[in-house]
Amino acid sequence: MIIRYFIDIETNTIMSVKHNNIEPYSQRFILSDETKLELRSMTPDFGFNGLGEVVFRRTYSRDNEDWSDVVIRVVQGAISIRKEHYVRNSLRWDDDHWQPWARDMAISLFKMEWLPPGRGLWMMGTDFVYERGSMALNNCSACDTKDDLVHCAEWTMDGLMNGVGVGFSTNWRGTATAADKTDNETIVIPDSREGWVQSLIRLMCAYIDSPKYGKNKFPIFDYSQIRAKGLPIKGFGGQSSGHEPLKKMHQRIEGYLDAFCAGKLVVPATEATEWAPATEEVTKPYSHTRLIADIFNSIGACVVAGNVRRSAEIALGDVHDKDFINLKNYEMNPERMEIGWMSNNSVTLKPDDGFEDFSYIPDMAKRNVDNGEPGMINLYNMQKYGRYGKESPDEASLCNPCFHANTLIATADGRNAVTIKQLADEGKDVPVYSMDQVTGEMSVQWGRNPRMTGHNKKLLRVHFEGSNKGEYLDVTPNHKFILNDGRELEAKDLSPGDSLPQFKKGQNGKDDYVVVYSQNKRITEHRMIAKFHDPVGFAKNYNEDVSNGFCHTRGVVVHHKDENKTNNQPDNLEITTASDHNRIHNAEYIGENNPMYGKKQTDATKDLIRNKANERNKDPEYKRKVSAAVNTPENREAGSKRMKLMREQELITYYDEVEKQNHNGLDLVRLSPTCLQVARTCENDKCACAFMSPWAKREIAFCSRACANTKSESIALRKAGQKKTFEGKAKEMFHKQVMLYKDLIEAGETVDKKKFESTCKAVGVSCRFNAKSDNEWIAKGWNDFKERANGYNHRVSWVEELEGDHTVYNITVDNNHTLAVVTKGGSSMAQTGVIVSNCGEICLESFELCNLSETFPHRCADLDTFNKALKFATFYSTSVSLLPTHRPETNAVIAKNRRIGVSISGIAQWVSGAAPEGWGLMNYTRLTRILREGYKIVKDENTRLAKAAGVPPSIRVTTIKPSGSISLLAGATAGVHYPVSRYAIRRMRIGNDSPLVPALKEAGIPHEPDTYSDNTLVFEFAIDHGDVRPVTEVSPWEQFSIVAMLQRCWADNMVSATVYFDKEKDANDVEKLLAMFIPVLKSVSMLPHAGHGYAQAPYEPITKEQYEERRNAYQKPKFAAVKGSVPMGSKFCDGDNCML
Repeated sequence: MIIRYFIDIETNTIMSVKHNNIEPYSQRFILSDETKLELRSMTPDFGFNGLGEVVFRRTYSRDNEDWSDVVIRVVQGAISIRKEHYVRNSLRWDDDHWQPWARDMAISLFKMEWLPPGRGLWMMGTDFVYERGSMALNNCSACDTKDDLVHCAEWTMDGLMNGVGVGFSTNWRGTATAADKTDNETIVIPDSREGWVQSLIRLMCAYIDSPKYGKNKFPIFDYSQIRAKGLPIKGFGGQSSGHEPLKKMHQRIEGYLDAFCAGKLVVPATEATEWAPATEEVTKPYSHTRLIADIFNSIGACVVAGNVRRSAEIALGDVHDKDFINLKNYEMNPERMEIGWMSNNSVTLKPDDGFEDFSYIPDMAKRNVDNGEPGMINLYNMQKYGRYGKESPDEASLCNPCFHANTLIATADGRNAVTIKQLADEGKDVPVYSMDQVTGEMSVQWGRNPRMTGHNKKLLRVHFEGSNKGEYLDVTPNHKFILNDGRELEAKDLSPGDSLPQFKKGQNGKDDYVVVYSQNKRITEHRMIAKFHDPVGFAKNYNEDVSNGFCHTRGVVVHHKDENKTNNQPDNLEITTASDHNRIHNAEYIGENNPMYGKKQTDATKDLIRNKANERNKDPEYKRKVSAAVNTPENREAGSKRMKLMREQELITYYDEVEKQNHNGLDLVRLSPTCLQVARTCENDKCACAFMSPWAKREIAFCSRACANTKSESIALRKAGQKKTFEGKAKEMFHKQVMLYKDLIEAGETVDKKKFESTCKAVGVSCRFNAKSDNEWIAKGWNDFKERANGYNHRVSWVEELEGDHTVYNITVDNNHTLAVVTKGGSSMAQTGVIVSNCGEICLESFELCNLSETFPHRCADLDTFNKALKFATFYSTSVSLLPTHRPETNAVIAKNRRIGVSISGIAQWVSGAAPEGWGLMNYTRLTRILREGYKIVKDENTRLAKAAGVPPSIRVTTIKPSGSISLLAGATAGVHYPVSRYAIRRMRIGNDSPLVPALKEAGIPHEPDTYSDNTLVFEFAIDHGDVRPVTEVSPWEQFSIVAMLQRCWADNMVSATVYFDKEKDANDVEKLLAMFIPVLKSVSMLPHAGHGYAQAPYEPITKEQYEERRNAYQKPKFAAVKGSVPMGSKFCDGDNCML
């Protein structure tokens, strides 16, 4: 699909792109007045003797907000996102129910027991987020350049300008042609983030034919509409940098593309400076890797210079690629000094070819000793494990399993089936059929961002046998198929006879409605489509009809407006109550159309009828017949259902009242209107698992009898019972029955019940049916079994490789992550096909985001307080994942993975005994247990919140992030790292004209003019990290061991860590360290200790005496009178290499 940005023909101005904004969020959650008053009466305890507050005022406070104002904005914003999601999806929401949670969450945030990321403090709860989505709330992202360099570059620039750090691959190996600069067009760049990004597309597409954006003439840019330097940026905040950074980026990228097309880079001679000697003109080869890195680093440099918060990049390259490894070799590539600092560079160690990549560790060790780069990422561990040793596949290969262009997708919009290429050309999300892999239930889900994902791909054709002979499906070799026996296999691993769940659609012979089948499930299509497109109307009419006792229609009727039962276009379906539906169909007999209309009976006739009725009612035979006619099983069942509905209504009212009351510390969970549970933690110390008990049994303190009775014989009985319960499941037995039945059919035999039973007995498979069983996997009888078996599966006949290379397409499905594809029937109403797994099941998927939050153990009074902080941090990140971004390709990945990262900072202080007394004695033995239990709390809380919101749990939930200025607010050491020194001078740069300057000067904080920047002051704060060893006293062996412990016990994402070493003492150990620890880690960087070597460094170690002298020389600044401060937001990266 080619997407061209709109150009105003008269002015040649780039117009706004269609995915600029999301559908605005209108729901708002407001903290109670009591909670706001409580927060505003509290005094914040910022870290590091007032430094934390200065960081807050300079970086995160919008419009002179106090800390309580930011806390209120953040908490209200996070809960508003969840409220909007609930309301949009017709889930139950009650503001009063959430007020106690919101109050506790806000108090914990105020005390800095947990914090959102810097971008969360800066943007959460603002109109910018409500109108433009969650991009600005996320920390990190990844994109793969392999298939479309232009798309990846513009997505990266968009992400960076929203404050998101971006990891990019150097995989692109496409072509570019020299631009004809005489055939040009003048393009006016609008004064917006979108305008800057679109100008990048226009420039790159003059050289590269992008699969998404095509090719265009060479652009001549007009920068006149971009606001002048220093003016405020209203939406995002901060101040404008003018157009110069953008113009510089254009010039750089134009030069790189010219060099790439020429196949060589000409580096001009330079004169000597105080930083570098003179150089002569040099001509050198210019590779794909250099082009990619230069373009992306130039984008990052533009964003940093553009005053748009932070800009962090990480480049990922092949360990064999010398161009990549030498990107920061400035003796070889001095021309990259201007931009090379923009990214941290890491090589990926892949498990291919017998782990050959790992043999390069000695060479990487030598390079780390020399200059601290590149870092290393272990793809094997990323793909195989969550926390190390806990297998949880998450393939970090940045590849996309895909379909052939002509693959028919079963759509639920009345069109029956449409090719995936057509869907991609239309460029819209589309409702599709999807199956729940656990229950087998079919439902309609959104198919997100149908898209072309690659050219020149190899495809396999999967052929089917038996009654489906002649049907096939064309997919990439790594496309995953779910099997009826519970396995999941890639296309290349399928074998003859493998059973795939079948999708079937056709007209029901009983009432002519269209019915959708999958496995042993069936449901009418018109009800599925109506419910999906109008869930609010469906729920409203359902509740109304249930209250009136219309249970036979399941509480709601879907009416075909044109009386055609096969026309299931959404606009032809009307959701009504049963009574309204009866009136629609009986309209011709209403009023004067009724044959009895206007007719009257005489009094004598009425008396005759009355007497005759009385006489008949006294007749015993008549009474017996009436009783027999009324007292049928159906009527008794209907009466029972009416009584059940009355009891349900009473229960709903009762539970509504319970939720409004004081729960005395109980954590209530309303799973449904008639189901109120209490979330508890098992009081058996050896278990301590989370469980739920009914409200009526809220006194239960143990998750099971076994935990209540810890005798060994009780535990043994429990395990034996579990084993018996899960052996021989009905679903497995049904699958075996179907496979035997189809084997007989394939053999050409006539199969009756007797033949089937004898075959089952011969191989030890149960052949019993049960008409009274309510187990959905047990057939009611022989005829019921045959009907289910015929619609149960497609069986693989063989798999062949197709000739040639093909263009492939992809689509991502919400929630179930399965998709119905049609193999027979085309776009007709009668169809058969198969259910396949969702595309793109990978870690660090291209265009994926991850949002983080952070906890601070040393700010928590005790373990219970810390565990609650973990829940609040999990709530924040999980809620952010419910808010879409303005990028459809990103939303498709977020809807599937929901990746979050709850982090911990101040670890060095925590294990060094700097935590409050309530923690008791801390050591590594206790720490490992706390981390394991904390991980379970985060995992369980995320699962609970996801279930309540009707979305899948996050694929990963914990991390250790490097942290940056956020840790300064809380007075914490950053992430897993030890400080440079216990006592230090921490310098901060602030512009001369900042309204904060007078308050800082009045407090007596030492300051001097910035040596490197005009109109800037450098303020010096004396800080104490507590009784913590400096990193120079912590051996690299201990640092590596701590990182490995965190990867094993806490982080199922990566642990972001730089291990520091003494270049003189530890150089010979670097190879040993990497060889021993890389196999048990996901990533790591190493950096030698080094003096900073320049004036006014951010950190400068000092003695205790110097600290006390400096600390007593100034007071904490007072900011009550500060007006007009424009915060800068987080700028530059939070990465490890920026710490010094």
